[in-house]
Parts: sequence; structure tokens; C-alpha cells
Amino acid sequence: MPQRSTLTFLHALASLTAALNGQPTSTTGDTKTMPRTAAEALCGPEIVLLGDAWEHVQLERDALRQLAKEGDLVIVPQKTAALRSHLVFMQNRSVMIFGEARKALDASIAEAQAIFPRVNALALTEKREELLSQLPTLEKLLLKVGEQYPEEALVSSSAASFLLPPVVPTLLIDLQATPPRAGEESVVRFRLKNGSGKPVTPDDLHTTHTEKLHALLLDPQFRDYHHEHPQPTGTPGEYEFRFTPKHDGPYRLWLDAMPVATGRGEFPISELSKIPRPFKKTAIPTEQVLATTVDGYRCELALQNGELLFGRPGMVTLAIADESGEPVDTLQPVMGAFAHMVGFADDFQTILHIHPTGGMPLPGQFGGPRIDFQLRPSQPGWLRLYVQFSVEGKEHLAEFVVKVTVP
Repeated sequence: MPQRSTLTFLHALASLTAALNGQPTSTTGDTKTMPRTAAEALCGPEIVLLGDAWEHVQLERDALRQLAKEGDLVIVPQKTAALRSHLVFMQNRSVMIFGEARKALDASIAEAQAIFPRVNALALTEKREELLSQLPTLEKLLLKVGEQYPEEALVSSSAASFLLPPVVPTLLIDLQATPPRAGEESVVRFRLKNGSGKPVTPDDLHTTHTEKLHALLLDPQFRDYHHEHPQPTGTPGEYEFRFTPKHDGPYRLWLDAMPVATGRGEFPISELSKIPRPFKKTAIPTEQVLATTVDGYRCELALQNGELLFGRPGMVTLAIADESGEPVDTLQPVMGAFAHMVGFADDFQTILHIHPTGGMPLPGQFGGPRIDFQLRPSQPGWLRLYVQFSVEGKEHLAEFVVKVTVP
């Protein structure tokens, strides 16, 4: 499907979903988040689009297969319960599926759900071989579910940032702030509006990785990066956050938000104080920085096929070791992921906010020593990457420089 058709499809999907639930269908940010049903209770805040639910169906399917082979069978009912929630989420929001495809979808989901009690009983009685014999049928039914959708409908929120073209922001930031002073806490308050000038409230925004808004700040010399989370003040459309800059002078703010009206992430931009034009940026790098040590942790990036290509999806793998060189496999979640990566192109305008591949961590689960990210650079040249990770309750920030080449 052409890119314009893909965007039209996603906009239509958001509007139709809202309409079927008695919500406004405006594409200017006036819709409200569709409430979750009791059957969708295990769909966390990261489940925003149909593609998110489908991604988690596949993750739970793979986890179920692994548990059946050699894992703790007591956990199997948790996986089937999560599968059920994700399938119901998809079923409730599949407004673009009708006719014979709808019948096939509903029948496949019903047959899959009918298998769950049998799978649970076999797991709890430790009949591993019989349990394994049930999984091929379940997997075929899940595959049939996915076949009823257009490919574009199953793009997840995280994949949209590199599979679909960049979005022109629909949100506007009305911000007036005093110039940040080095070492002093700065309070930033702003109003968020849609294209018609109406205030954008938290109900108008999807939750992405545990937050409604992510404020990403950087100075023009690429020396001081901050990731904060604005909170509503009580005045409709007004938000506030605080940060302590390391340097005097201007900072640029990128706001990472996903309006309910569009279902697409976007990055409206503002400046905490006016940046002089032309402004002095940092010197152009002369070589890549793919390894760095931060707070005693050795952090290294590996690029798929040794390079990142402009306009093409690529995999980046982060590896973390401690001072003795031992791989760190005790990474703790940061905003619902074992690491977060934000990239800024050399134009000081283009930005990427990339989350790791795979699902969100389970309670008590640790990550590492390797974390995979998939991204699609939308500018050639140099890309500064800032990676947040947490060990033993303390967050760390690793900085890298990667060259994006033209194929």
C-alpha cells in the first residue's frame, strides 16, 4: 500500500474506532481514549494500536512454546490469559474487517480461546508432551487471525517510527520560559494545543512507554541531553516539568506524543529560549563512537552489517559489561523497557525515539546483556545516540556517535 494510503488507513481506523464507541471522530485531537473492557484487562498501556496487540500475541505465543518445551508450566495459564486479552483487544477494534473475513476472524479467535482451558489443564497436571501436541493447532489459528488483516493494520506503535514515513506534527507547543541557567533547576510550563487551537488534555493522548508525554531536551552543542515527563497542572492543556541544565544558554525541546486522533507518534518542537540564528553547533565528528564507559559500565553498539543506511531499517545492538568485563544481565526497566534510545541528526531538527524490540518486561524480570533496537535513519550524516539504562535502581546515560551513509 502506498505511504499516503497507509496514513489514510490509520486515520480512518482511529476515527471508526471512536465512532463505534460513541466518541468524537475529529482528527484534530478531540477524541478520548477508548476504555478497556474487562476481557482486555491484561493489555497494558503499551497496547495502543492493533499492531501492538498482534505483536504481543506473537510474543506470548513464542513464550508459551518455550515454556511447554522446558519452562515452568505453572506460568502457562498467565500466558494464555494474556493471549486472550490481546485477541479480544484486536477483535473489539477490528472495524475494518467485515463480511467473510470477519466471520473467519471471529471463528479463529473463538477456536483459539476454546483451546486455552485444555492447555491450562495439561500444564497444571504437568503433561508436557500432550501440551506440546496442542500448540501446533493453536499456532495455526493465531496465524489465521493475522491473515484477516491488511499488512498495514498490524504495524505496531514502535515499528511505525521506522516503517512509516515521518509525521508532520498536529500538536502545537505554546511555551514561554526563562533562559536555563547552569546548575539551577528550571521549571518549564507550556500549553499543548491541536491544529484548531483547542487544548490537548491527557485523555487526548495515548500512553507510550508508561507516559503520556516525553520531553526530550538538548543544547545546540549536543553536550547536555535530558529526558523528562511533563505532567498536567490542572489547567486544561497545560503541562509542567523540571530539569537542571549543565550549561547556560538555549535548549531545544522535542515533545514525543501520540494523539488518540491519529494513532501516530509525533515530535512538535519548541525552544526554551530563542536560539540565535545562525547558531553555533558542535564540531562535525571525524569518526564514529561505538563504545563508551559510563559510571564504570562498558557500553558498546554493534550495527547490522557494520553500518546504518539512510532511509532503510537497521538493527542496532547494545551490549553492557561491568568494570571486570562481565556481561551485565541485571538491567532493570526504565519506562517499561530495559533501555531507551534517542537519536538526534546533525541538523538539530530530526529526531528518533527508539524502544527495544520485543515486549515490555514482566514484573521482576531482568534484561541484558544485549538489547536490540530497530531504527530507520531519516537523515544522512552523523547521528548522536543517547541510551538510558538502569542497574540496581540507578539510571545511567551512554552517548554514541554513528555515521548514517547513503546506500
